[in-house]
Amino acid sequence: MEIAAINMEDDIDFMFSIHEQIMQEHKEEEAAMVAQQQQQLYEQQLQLEVQQAEAAVQAFLDDANSVVCPLCQRSQLLQHGSVVFCKCGLRINTQVEQKERERTPGGIFFFSRSSVYFSSV
Repeated sequence: MEIAAINMEDDIDFMFSIHEQIMQEHKEEEAAMVAQQQQQLYEQQLQLEVQQAEAAVQAFLDDANSVVCPLCQRSQLLQHGSVVFCKCGLRINTQVEQKERERTPGGIFFFSRSSVYFSSV
């Protein structure tokens, strides 16, 4: 009886050690899968950032003839007819400015949030 009890304890210990080995293998496999997924996500994110940077550069090159607003220094100046304007609120009526320049040669333009002021020197 005593031999059977020892064998049974040995069997339980052996099965417990096999169970621990299997659990350890599962943990290692899971960690490897998580690391692989994180690497894939990182590569996808990096590829997306590269595509966005390339698109931004291409947009900049496409707008090579555009002018940055002198007031906000962020947006591109837009034009509609004789009015040049910006999203920040800057508005320049080039037709009016031409008349002012003709009347006062050598003047200076001052920019404000809403319009352009002309001052003679």
